[in-house]
Amino acid sequence: MAAALCPELVGRHAELETLRSLLTASSGHVLAVVGEAGVGKSRLVEELAATASGRGWLVLRGRATAGAAVPYRPVQEVLLAASRRGGPPEDAGLAPFRPALGRLVPQWRDEGGGGVESGVVVAEGVLRVLDAAGRHGGCGVLVVLEDLHWADRESLAVLEHLADHGAGCALRVVVTARPEPGPGRDVVAALAARRELRVVELAPLPDEDVARMARACLGTGTLPDGLSAVLARAGGLPLLVEELLGGGAVELVAGRWTVPEHAPWVVPRSLADALAWKVAELPVPDRLVPRAAAVLGRDVDSALLAALLGRPAVGVEEVLERCVELQLLVRDDEAGYRFRHALTRDTVLAQLGPASRAALAGRALDLVRAAHPGLPGPWCTVAAELARSAGDGAEAARLLLTAARRALEEGALTTAGEVAAAAARLCGGAPDLRQEVDELRVAVAAAAGDVDATLALGADLLAWCTPAVGARVSLRVAEAATAAGRWDDASAALARARALVTDAATAARLDGVAARALIGAGRVAEARAAAGRALDAAEELGLADATCEALDVLGRIARNEDLQRAEELFTRQLQVAEQAALPLWQITAAHELGAIDLVRGNDVGRLRQARDRAARAGAVSTLVVIELQIAGSGYLSWDVGPGVVAARRCQDTARGSGLGLPFAEACVVESALHAIAGDRAAMEAAFARIGEAGVPLPEHDASAHARWALYSLVRDERAAALASFDAAVAASRPVPSPYLRFFWFYWVLLRSLDGGEEAAAAARAEVRPRTPPGTVGAALLGYADAVAAARAGRRDEAERLVADARRQLDPPGCRAQRHLADRLVAESALAGGWGAPVEWLTEAARFYRAAGQVHLERACRSLLRTAGAPLVLRDAGHRAVPPALAEKGVTDREADVLALVAEGLTSTEIARRLFISPRTVDKHVERLLAKTGLGRRTELRHLRT
Repeated sequence: MAAALCPELVGRHAELETLRSLLTASSGHVLAVVGEAGVGKSRLVEELAATASGRGWLVLRGRATAGAAVPYRPVQEVLLAASRRGGPPEDAGLAPFRPALGRLVPQWRDEGGGGVESGVVVAEGVLRVLDAAGRHGGCGVLVVLEDLHWADRESLAVLEHLADHGAGCALRVVVTARPEPGPGRDVVAALAARRELRVVELAPLPDEDVARMARACLGTGTLPDGLSAVLARAGGLPLLVEELLGGGAVELVAGRWTVPEHAPWVVPRSLADALAWKVAELPVPDRLVPRAAAVLGRDVDSALLAALLGRPAVGVEEVLERCVELQLLVRDDEAGYRFRHALTRDTVLAQLGPASRAALAGRALDLVRAAHPGLPGPWCTVAAELARSAGDGAEAARLLLTAARRALEEGALTTAGEVAAAAARLCGGAPDLRQEVDELRVAVAAAAGDVDATLALGADLLAWCTPAVGARVSLRVAEAATAAGRWDDASAALARARALVTDAATAARLDGVAARALIGAGRVAEARAAAGRALDAAEELGLADATCEALDVLGRIARNEDLQRAEELFTRQLQVAEQAALPLWQITAAHELGAIDLVRGNDVGRLRQARDRAARAGAVSTLVVIELQIAGSGYLSWDVGPGVVAARRCQDTARGSGLGLPFAEACVVESALHAIAGDRAAMEAAFARIGEAGVPLPEHDASAHARWALYSLVRDERAAALASFDAAVAASRPVPSPYLRFFWFYWVLLRSLDGGEEAAAAARAEVRPRTPPGTVGAALLGYADAVAAARAGRRDEAERLVADARRQLDPPGCRAQRHLADRLVAESALAGGWGAPVEWLTEAARFYRAAGQVHLERACRSLLRTAGAPLVLRDAGHRAVPPALAEKGVTDREADVLALVAEGLTSTEIARRLFISPRTVDKHVERLLAKTGLGRRTELRHLRT
C-alpha cells in the first residue's frame, strides 16, 4: 500500500514562507489559512508548528468540531494544553481573571468560585494567560485554532479580542477555516477588512504537483500508466490524492506499482462519510436531487435534471443552491452547476443502489438523446457514461469510440487516447467493436509518436484482425517506427502492409508512408517516385489525408534543393489540411513552413507557434522534432542558454515517449552548444547521454568529431578544427541522408582557406549539389567561393560573393555565422587587398566581446593590429585585462600574450595565433615578468587572465 501521508510538503513553499514570517513579524500577529476541505490547511499549519517548536516557541492547539456548538471548545483545549505544563497562573496581574478562567480549566478554579463572567473578561483572561506563557516560555506562544468554520460564537469572540488587543504580546495566532457560509467566515472577513488578520488562501494543487505528491507517496521516480487520470478525480486536493493512493488506486505487483481495473471507481472512506453527512443535511425528499445529478455527470444540467426527476425546475434550482452552500456543488454563471470535483460526484453517486442508478441512467439516456440529436460535443461522453451506468457496456463502448474519433479528428490526441482506452475496457464479447476500438488506439498512439505503444497495440491487433484492418494498422506502425528512426521495424511493417493491402485508398497511403521511410534511408530518388505515385492516387480518389502525406514527403525532398518549391508544397499541404479539417496535418504543414524559415534566416516564430499547437494536441513526435529544431536555432545564433533549454526539453519529451533517435540528436545539439560556450566538461557529458537513447545514432562518429572541431574553432585553433572537420565529414559520407549536417559548411570554408586548391575545389563541388540557395549553409559556401575567386585574381567577383553572403546572414539570428565567416575570411582579404576586412573584424570583435568569446575576439584584434587599424576599445573591467593586472600597467596586447602563456603555448605557437613574430612574443613575456615581479615564465601561468 502507498504511504498514507505524503513524506514531503508539495507545492506550498510560498505559503509556508508566509506562515513562517508570522514568527518574526513585528506586526500582524494573527493569520488565517482558508481553503476547502482536503486542500492541505492542517498539513501546512503542522509544518509551521514544527518550525515554531524548533525555534523554542510554545505551541498550543485547539479545534472546533462539527455538530452542536460547545461554548469555548477550541479555546478550552488551548488552555488545557497550557495547564498541563504547570499549575494555575501565579502572575499577580492574572489574579482578577482566575474566576473567569476557572470556567474553562477546572484545576484553576478557586474554592467557592465559579460565578458567571462576561465574555470580554474571559477573552482578556485568555490573552493575559497566553502572553504570560509566551514570556515565561522563551520566544513566545503560537496558538493554532483549527476548523474555525465550526467554531462557537464565544470562541470567535475570543479570537476577535486576541486580534484586536494582542499586538505587543508574546503571542501569535494561526487559524484554519473553510470558505463556508457562517459566523467563522464572517469573523475572518471582518478581521481581514480591519487589517487585524492576514489571509492565506490555498488553491488545489496543479497537475504537476499532484504527480510529484504521488511519486513521493509511492517512492518511485515515474508513475504507473493510467494513474494520472485516476488522481485527476481528486481535483488537486492533497488529502484526496493521499486517500486514493492508500485506498486501492494502486497495487504493488512483483515489486512494481500498477493501476488495477477498479481504480477509476475507488472512493476514499473519509470523503464518503463527510458527503453522506452533507447530503443528510437536506430534507429527505430533496436528497435524491444531488444523487440524480451525479448520475448525469460532473456537470449538472438543471433543466435535464428536473425532467429526469419530474419536478418543477424552480424547486430543483432551490435544492441545487442549497447544495452549493453545503459545498457539494459550485455555481458558474455561464456553465451552471458542477460538482466540486470528480470524487465528490463519484461519492454521491455511490449513495444510490445499483438498481436505482441503472433505472435513472436509462431514463436520462433517453432524455439526452432526445434533447441533443447526434450527441454533439460533450454529450457523446455523457451518453456513454449513462449507458455504462444503465448496464449496457457495448453501447457505452460504441459511444466512446465515436467520441474518441472526434477527438482524433480535432487533434486532441491525449483525450482521444484516454477515451479509446475507456472504450476498450467496455467492449466485452463484441469482437467487431473491439477491432474498431483497437485500430483507433493504434492510430492515436502513432499520431502521438508513442512508438512503443503503437508497436505493442499493433502486434496484439494483428494477431487476430481482418486483412484490411491489418494493412491499415501496419501502415500506422510503419509511420511511428519511421518517426523514431527504427528502420527495421518500419521495413517489417511496410512489408506486412504490402502483403495485406486490398484497396486503392490504403495502397495510396502505403506509397506515402514508404516514401517517408525511403527519405530516412537516404534513397531520395525512390522516395520522390513513391511520393509522386501516392499524390496522383490520393488526388484521384479524393483522399485528403493521403494527399497531405505525399505533399509532406515531396516538400521535405524539395527543402534540400529549392526552398521556394518546398514552401509552395507545404503551403499547398496546409491548404488541403485546412479545407479537410485535418488538424494534425495542419500542425505538420505549419511546422515544415517554420523549418524553412529556420534554414533561410534562423527565424523561429512559426516554429514556436507550431510547437505550441503540437503540445496542445499531444502530437509528441512532431513536438520533439520542433524542439530539436529550436535548439538548433540556438546553435546557429550561438545563443547557448535558450538552445540548451530547448535541447533538454526535447530530450525529456523524447525519453518519456520512447523516441530514441530525436533524443540522441538532441544530445548532439546540446553537446555542440556547450562546445560553442567552450565548456568541455558539459560538452562531453551531453554527448555521453546519447547512449541512453537505446537506438544507434547513424552519424555518431561524425558528430563525435564535429563537436571537437567546433570546440577548437571557437578557441581559434584552426588547424585542429580542420583536422576534426575532415574526420567528421569522412565519417558522415557513408551514412545515407539527403541532408548535410551543418558542420559540412564550416568544413568547406576552412578547406577553402587552409587546404590546397585542388582539395578546396573538390570540397566545394561535393557540398554545392546538396545546398539549396537562400540558406545559411549556402551563405557560408558563398564565402568559400569568394576566397577561391580572390585567389584566382577575380577580386570583383569575390567582393560580390561576400556581399551577397553577408546580406543572407544579416538577420539577427544569423549574425554569429556572419561574424565567424568574416573573421575567417578576413586574413585572406587582408593579404589579397580585397573586401572590407577592417570593417568585418571590427564588427566581429564587438560581437565576440559581448558574447564572451575571448579567443575569437583576440584573433580579430590581432588582425586589426596587423592591418594598422584602430583597435576596438574595451569596456571597463573586461576580463582580458583584470583590474589587478591593469594596475600594474599590463596592456591589452600583453594580456593577450599572458592568456596564451597560461594555456601552455610556446612562443612560436603564440606568434601564429597573434600574427606576430616569436621574438615579439618573448619581449612581451619579459615585460610581463618585470611588471608582475615574477622570475620565471612558468609562474605567469598562475596569474588570473
